[in-house]
Formats: sequence, structure tokens, C-alpha cells
Amino acid sequence: MTKRNDHDYGHQVRKALPITAVTVAVALFAAVAPAAAPAPKVTARDASVTEGTTSTALFSVKLNKKATKNVTVSFATADGTATAGADYTATRGKVTIPKGKTSGRIKVHIIDDDIDEPTETFVVKLSHPKGAALTTKSVTGRIFDDDVPPAGP
Repeated sequence: MTKRNDHDYGHQVRKALPITAVTVAVALFAAVAPAAAPAPKVTARDASVTEGTTSTALFSVKLNKKATKNVTVSFATADGTATAGADYTATRGKVTIPKGKTSGRIKVHIIDDDIDEPTETFVVKLSHPKGAALTTKSVTGRIFDDDVPPAGP
């Protein structure tokens, strides 16, 4: 307290903490640094193909916004009612969506046969995204038959 002429004025002297260049830099960075943008989201769509009209089922893999760096997603096929080696070629790999783009494609070879059969399905499982968040874990491929049913008696 400060006394002047025997009067108490209620003032107190406080010591301030030292301000350093590091303290100022940290405060400025926190105030100015932009928040990290959320990663793009990956979705994929089912594909349908008629046996014999084309040899490839094309699955579209898309981002909800342009990639700021290359995005990769691993994929692998799995049997549904269709059988790998008889109805389609088992496939695995990575699809890459280049920086600045929003889509890529997965190609699965379809095997044409002469057997009359119902529509068959297989699955493409997506995993291990890099540079994006995966919102679609699997898509379905449908193979429509093009063969004529056998003549009945």
C-alpha cells in the first residue's frame, strides 16, 4: 500500500510477468493460424454390366471436393452370387485420385459365358484411404445375363 501524508490510498504495486519473444510468437500464431481443413470424403457407386456387351464393370470413386494431394484407396473384389474365375476376374489394388481432381475408377473384368443364369453379384471392398476419409466401405457389381434360355420340350 502506498502512504502519503499518513493517508492510505489503497494502491498496490504488482510485478508483471516478463513478456518474451516466444510468448508473443505463440500468441500470434494461435490467433492467426487457420484451422486445418477437413479431409475430403470418399464415396463410391455400384456398377451394372450386361455379360457379353462389355468386358468391364466400372466403379466410380468420388471425392466431395478437389484433392489437395493425391488420394489413394485400396480395393479388393469378393464373391456374392457371382464367382471369381467363372463370372468375373478377382481384382485387388489401389485407385488413385490425383491432386486437383475429384474422381477415379475401379475396373473389374467380366467373363462372358454361354450359361443361362440369373443376375449375379460381386462386391468391391474399399479400405485404407490415404488423404481422405472413407464413407463408402463396399459397392456391388451386378452382372446381367445375355444368354438365351435353353429350348424346352
